[in-house]
Amino acid sequence: MKKGESKASKSGRVPPSPRSSAATPQPPAAPAADEVSEPAGRTAAGAPGTQRRRRSSKEEGLTRSQFMRATGQRSAIGAGLLFFLIAVRVAGAWLLPMTDCDETFNYWEPAHWLAFGSGMQTWEYADVFALRSWLFVWIYAWPAVLVGKVIGAPAAASVGLTKPVVFYLIKSAIAAATACAEIYCIRGVGARFGLRASKVAFVVSLASAGTAIAAPQFLPSSFAMVCNCVALGAWLRLDTVSVVGLPVKHGVRPTIVAVA
Repeated sequence: MKKGESKASKSGRVPPSPRSSAATPQPPAAPAADEVSEPAGRTAAGAPGTQRRRRSSKEEGLTRSQFMRATGQRSAIGAGLLFFLIAVRVAGAWLLPMTDCDETFNYWEPAHWLAFGSGMQTWEYADVFALRSWLFVWIYAWPAVLVGKVIGAPAAASVGLTKPVVFYLIKSAIAAATACAEIYCIRGVGARFGLRASKVAFVVSLASAGTAIAAPQFLPSSFAMVCNCVALGAWLRLDTVSVVGLPVKHGVRPTIVAVA
């Protein structure tokens, strides 16, 4: 036995080395699927580091509008601008002229006849031809009928409800309903595409000359415009309860089918 051998070697034990006593470094664990971090960049405070990626609405299993509501994100413009749009449409009802002769003779004149018992009747409403339905006229004319038939024109005029005032009040109600439909559509754009897109939609709708003229009109085309705005706003929200009576699941965009 050599002198350099220790007593531990005599007993068959090997002394531990300094390196083996240290803990062996373990490789970093792989991040979970929902905790993937972006490459090194800047955090919200501006210091370099890694930033955790926000999960998208698809990963959460929600529609975009539901995801925005859950995360507290703004998806539409403020209420002040929306009320401003209503004020602009109502002002247009009082200031803009009537540009369509059909509105005068096919709708306002029959409405005046229903309310006050006098007015011009076009041949489309005559019993001989009966090409137009009175139902559309009744939808708009019932406040005037209430004033003319129930309250009475003299009694209504005594409290300020003269025929011109009733005329402009009905036009203002039509314009306000159109503005509410526009607002619903603009909010649908915000729910689908975000706040910036809803601002663009608001500016385009406010600056549209055609919409300003059609908003207070007593015409089927204006009524169709209102219905289209409501339908488009509901479709863009993606969590519509039903479209044309058919149930739609949450998060499933309905398909629009054009019928010739």
